[in-house]
Amino acid sequence: MRKVFRRYRTLKKLSGEVEALVGTVLIEDALVAAFRDLGINVRGTISSREVEQDRPLLKGPSSEQLVREMRGKRVAESVP
Repeated sequence: MRKVFRRYRTLKKLSGEVEALVGTVLIEDALVAAFRDLGINVRGTISSREVEQDRPLLKGPSSEQLVREMRGKRVAESVP
């Protein structure tokens, strides 16, 4: 919280950051409880940084590149 206060220098921003943090924790707790009710063993949640670290490397072109190529072909076909 000190870091947020130093960055913004206002209690209003600090309050917003605390509210967002509390909301995140409540959502995580609700998700863990729901999974447990379904009989799914959950150890907790992980951060987006951990997801990125464990994500497999791409073996081909990105989907963005593929979509651009498909759009380019479609435009080229429609031009006489």
